[in-house]
Amino acid sequence: MNLKRIYPQYLTFLPLGVYLLFFIVPSLVGFYFAFTDWNPFIEGIHFVGFANFAEILTNKSLGGAAWNTISFTVITTILKNGFGLLIAIILNQQLKSQNLLRTIYFLPIICQHWLSGCYLMRSLMHKAVLSTVSSLKLDSKRGNLNGWDVACLRYSSSI
Repeated sequence: MNLKRIYPQYLTFLPLGVYLLFFIVPSLVGFYFAFTDWNPFIEGIHFVGFANFAEILTNKSLGGAAWNTISFTVITTILKNGFGLLIAIILNQQLKSQNLLRTIYFLPIICQHWLSGCYLMRSLMHKAVLSTVSSLKLDSKRGNLNGWDVACLRYSSSI
């Protein structure tokens, strides 16, 4: 299989441009600003070198925030993956209660979509919405909407 004949080289220009625009350029700009004292409220940008990084390493509150972030990330990753693996193993066991366990596990997901559909229909059927729709004066026999001829609204008995 000759990939050069199937995919011409110019087809890579658009994805490469998107990659450069949204990933490489912002990364380089961020790297540049890391060595400056840029502030959106002060005019001008000055090169400060590694002073920003030295401040991060010496500031006690930033060190605590970094420690909290790292510990939270490690703990939640281990717990989420551990509980997910445990639930997957339980749901794939050949148990008499396998269908009940799957129902209990997926019921909140199903109820979430069902409830959002109920809230959507309730808001659509609210008196204000219904009065607005009824004020449009739809005549389905002739396909008229407020006196305008709308072909897709005509009633057809042949359907």
